[in-house]
Amino acid sequence: MLTRVGAATRRALLLLPLAASAAAAQASLGGLTLRGTGAGFAIPIAGTVSSSIAISGYTTAIGPTAANQTVVVRLNNLSHSYGGDLSAAVQFQSAETGTTFAWQLFSRLGAGTFGTPRPFNGSYAFGEYDEPSNSFTADLEDEAQFGLSPAIASGDYFAFSAVGGQDYGSPFDIFGGLLPNGTWTLLINDAATPDGGLLGSWDLAFNVESAAVPEPSSIALIALGVVGLAAAHRRRAR
Repeated sequence: MLTRVGAATRRALLLLPLAASAAAAQASLGGLTLRGTGAGFAIPIAGTVSSSIAISGYTTAIGPTAANQTVVVRLNNLSHSYGGDLSAAVQFQSAETGTTFAWQLFSRLGAGTFGTPRPFNGSYAFGEYDEPSNSFTADLEDEAQFGLSPAIASGDYFAFSAVGGQDYGSPFDIFGGLLPNGTWTLLINDAATPDGGLLGSWDLAFNVESAAVPEPSSIALIALGVVGLAAAHRRRAR
């Protein structure tokens, strides 16, 4: 039977390739187009703070890409000396219906009453777990508890914790099929004293489904057909 040290070492070794690939993928936001950047803020001691992005002008709904990504959120330059104090969530208030949809990113990471003492010190993105494309397959809960680096490692994570028994759902389950117009709000809560933290900024990316566009060759054939019909009409008119 594995001891706690043995289990921690095994998990950490498994996490190393995921962390490396996740960090390399951060610049792309899971392959999705950046739709907005929210302002950063100071995280108050034992308080909640928020930042919003207004989205408008879209006529097509949020849907998956080939890599199954619908919505990706990245927290840029997040720092806090005690990671287990923090929780983060994204809320979307639809401009069409006024309904608010909430997606929890993480909540007081780590085992025990006070969570992990490891700090946040980097950038952390959240998206749809997709094993075939190796997208967002890292578990932030596992990293917080068993990672080897001094701080919780930057990377691309899914918002689910099998270790903590917390299932926060996927962005597809929450936002899929919705028009993205409305207000997107990031909320970060610090649950305990005595330390606060900082967030540099946050990024929002999403994919909107679009109608099929004819191939150039098809467009040319359609154009020729229209010309032909016009010529035939002129001949009949004579």
